[in-house]
Amino acid sequence: MAEVTIDYLGRQGDGIAREADSQIYVPFTLPGERVSVSGKGQRRGLVELHKKSPERIEPVCSHFGTCGGCQLQHVSDDTYKTWKRSLVTGL
Repeated sequence: MAEVTIDYLGRQGDGIAREADSQIYVPFTLPGERVSVSGKGQRRGLVELHKKSPERIEPVCSHFGTCGGCQLQHVSDDTYKTWKRSLVTGL
C-alpha cells in the first residue's frame, strides 16, 4: 500500500498522481486529494481517502463506484465542466 497525492484528472476521469518518473492512475479521486492506494504498476485501487478535495460532492446514484457506468459523479458541476472543456480545447 502507498499514499499519494492526486495531481490532476486524466482523459478518462481517473485521478493521476506523479511518482518518480511515472504516473499512477486512481479511479474515483480528484486533484488535491491525499489517498492510500493498493496494487502495483500504473493502475491502482483506492483504499482510503485521507484528504478530500473541496470539489468532491456526494454522488447522486447509489450504485456509483460499483456498476461502472459513471466515472465522475463525485465531482462538482463547475469542475466537471472545466475538465470536459479541457478535453475538447486541449488547454
